[in-house]
Amino acid sequence: MAQQLETPNLKKQLEIIGVEAIGFITKILAENDKQVTGNLIKSLDFKIIKGVDGLLLEILAAPYFKYVDKGRRPGKRPPTGPIKKWVERRGIVIKGQNSAQTAFVIARSIGLKGIKPLNITDKLTQNIIKNKETIIKAGAIKDIEELIDKLVLNLNKSI
Repeated sequence: MAQQLETPNLKKQLEIIGVEAIGFITKILAENDKQVTGNLIKSLDFKIIKGVDGLLLEILAAPYFKYVDKGRRPGKRPPTGPIKKWVERRGIVIKGQNSAQTAFVIARSIGLKGIKPLNITDKLTQNIIKNKETIIKAGAIKDIEELIDKLVLNLNKSI
């Protein structure tokens, strides 16, 4: 009878990495002045998904995180509504214009110039690969050792 590999130790390590990943992303956002309303940082979370091939750490964020992370190419102008809210929270007004006009000017500029990417997900992935590989392996090894111990115990009982 095949024994299914339980992975509580690996899951624990992924939970630690998830918390650290949220801190890492928050730090980058703060360093790049991307925390005006705090909504993007508040939206950050993670979950661990059990899939066919094992466990997966998924980072969750507000939908507009992709524009902060990957930027935006010049082209179509974004909607002014969200920009207007951002302008009002920051207190940005172009001299002689109201917040709606300021938002329009900013949206037009984004449409013409785009938005510079922060490449947060790339930096996070490199950080995990560089610094977390050892603890991920340690969790997986401990789970495998516990499975072997269970199998040996069950084998001894059946003899």
